[in-house]
Amino acid sequence: LEGTFYNTPFETARYTERKGVVAFSIITRDGSGQYATSGRLSGDGLVNGQTLSTGRAFIITWEAERRN
Repeated sequence: LEGTFYNTPFETARYTERKGVVAFSIITRDGSGQYATSGRLSGDGLVNGQTLSTGRAFIITWEAERRN
């Protein structure tokens, strides 16, 4: 798995699929520190995830949907 987060390449990224659900985990960073993001993409196109920022000391849950 390759990509960027706020224009910073993924340091580590993995995904797996089981029973129609794709789970992923990504590690990246910005000037404040490391970010650990994970999520699950289900068959309906909805992604539910969470991001931990070690440098900014927060964790946030989020939800995303593909644009048509």
